[in-house]
Amino acid sequence: MGNVENSLNSRLINKGLSFNLTTIGIFLFTLYFSIVKSFIGFELAFSLLLVSIVILLFSCLVINQKGITITRVDIMWLLFFIGFILNIASNNLITISTIIDILIYASALFFLLLVKVNIDYYDSSLKLIKVLGIIYACSAIFQYLYTDIYLSNVLPLFGETEQTNILSLLRANSYAGFTDQTAHLAGYTVSGIGIIIFSKWKNKLSANFLLLLAMFVLFIGLLLTAKRAHLIFMIIAIILTTLFSINNKKLIKEVMKLLLGILTVILLVVILLSSTNSREESPIIDFFNDIENTAIGFMEGEDVTSGRTVLYSRAWELFYENSITGIGWKQFINNSIGLINSDRGSHPHNIYLQLLAELGIIGFVLFLLPVLYVYYKTFRMLRILNVESKSFQKWKYGIQFSFFSQTFFILYGITGNLLTDYNFLLLYFFACSISLSALVKLKPNN
Repeated sequence: MGNVENSLNSRLINKGLSFNLTTIGIFLFTLYFSIVKSFIGFELAFSLLLVSIVILLFSCLVINQKGITITRVDIMWLLFFIGFILNIASNNLITISTIIDILIYASALFFLLLVKVNIDYYDSSLKLIKVLGIIYACSAIFQYLYTDIYLSNVLPLFGETEQTNILSLLRANSYAGFTDQTAHLAGYTVSGIGIIIFSKWKNKLSANFLLLLAMFVLFIGLLLTAKRAHLIFMIIAIILTTLFSINNKKLIKEVMKLLLGILTVILLVVILLSSTNSREESPIIDFFNDIENTAIGFMEGEDVTSGRTVLYSRAWELFYENSITGIGWKQFINNSIGLINSDRGSHPHNIYLQLLAELGIIGFVLFLLPVLYVYYKTFRMLRILNVESKSFQKWKYGIQFSFFSQTFFILYGITGNLLTDYNFLLLYFFACSISLSALVKLKPNN
């Protein structure tokens, strides 16, 4: 009897230790991609990533002792990773930069492989994304309201190159806050908005005051970045996730509530900024004017890509010249000097064209296969979990955020550099791990 009790106690202790270590590992992984584009040094942030993977390995293999669950998705990503390394090696592109890229992608794959856990393990990490999103939004507001204080106290925390970039953005009425680029701050606020929208709201409006206030702050921060693509793709991702998450009977009612909420937030932000602004023009009013001009220009057939069509054309040319294996990882920059800037090259600002140009059709297919497969599986789970069951509610919120994040990643990939912006890339893998965990733990096919 005593042996049975000791064995049971030992299992309970191991289970609790495994839960704590896995939660810490997920948290540190999340912390890395949440601060990597801030003024915190890359070395410190990167060490957090490596520590997170070591903790997850120790928890999975030593404490848990249940082995590793390998899914089709893991195999798909492993095939891409092998092709990725072969592309770098065969083109003799082994540098410090590409080695870091290899380590980042390896960490992402290890995270997917090791983290197939209950949704409770993600709680602290989801809260971290939300809280840091609010902090980043407040930093943009602070930069806008107290520019002189920001320039004298916050700006020096960045490197020389980042400072030059932030000042250039500031002259264009675009605010980067505690990040080195407005696109990154916009990405963090979008994630915060997604977590709040797809979480449990209370029935009374007064009980949701703090959530509404947080949404308001996040939305102002997003608008101060003046990033059109983030706003448009976020709204599309919210609408799609909402539509696929509700019963057909509630469809019209929920869509009207969603649209009314979005329009109300936009109207309140515009009124607030235009009425309290002491400058000649509000940057948010300028931003909405820019969106209006973009829409008009698009309908009239004008180039609304900020001159990036020349990059897209060059990417197609390079793909046609090296259609099977591509020109080599990160080599588009060396083949685009003078297209946008006379003294340096640029990324394609389109991950699909970048894959075709740099990794060829082989890399393109190997990358898109797991992306589309997980996206489809997440969509299926959204529909399956669309039932009135308390046991499924927490999973449903997690799957909603996963689908929202994947949708945003796929859409923003049309204009962004998500393959080399580690914050977007690892957030995507974090979201996918929620879907994989649900596939393993819930077994929705049954």
